[in-house]
Amino acid sequence: MAASGYRKLIEDFCVAAGISDPDRVLRGSQLRIDGMAIQLEYIEADDQCRVAIDLGPIPEAVERDCHRLMLAWNVEPGADGMQIMGIDPESGRATLVLRIPLSLLEQGGGLFALLDERLDPVREAWEDLLDELGMPPPRGEAFPALGQLA
Repeated sequence: MAASGYRKLIEDFCVAAGISDPDRVLRGSQLRIDGMAIQLEYIEADDQCRVAIDLGPIPEAVERDCHRLMLAWNVEPGADGMQIMGIDPESGRATLVLRIPLSLLEQGGGLFALLDERLDPVREAWEDLLDELGMPPPRGEAFPALGQLA
């Protein structure tokens, strides 16, 4: 598909999400979607869209348990291999990374449809994980509505 196809997918995404500046998204500006900080990036070598979703800080009191459960999440039977949970090396925050082939986005209704389908279950799973560990999920920040640039 190449970079021109990625540009078209981002432009379509921005229209669907109500974002008026697709160039900011293409330059890697952070978005706030459904209360989560998200960054999009084109991986030309693999012709994929990388979606990094910031799930928030890992509570220090349960850090080891979170790491264990994050690893379990990554090897869960039925995982499609497109999503990997980890820790951002710069911030230390929990991060979910989706690597989505652009051909799949073209066939599946685009990036907006995929994120709309996957974000709520991701947030719910992360909050359930923290709840299992006896930690309240991070709810302190109020984010703008779907598709707002940070």
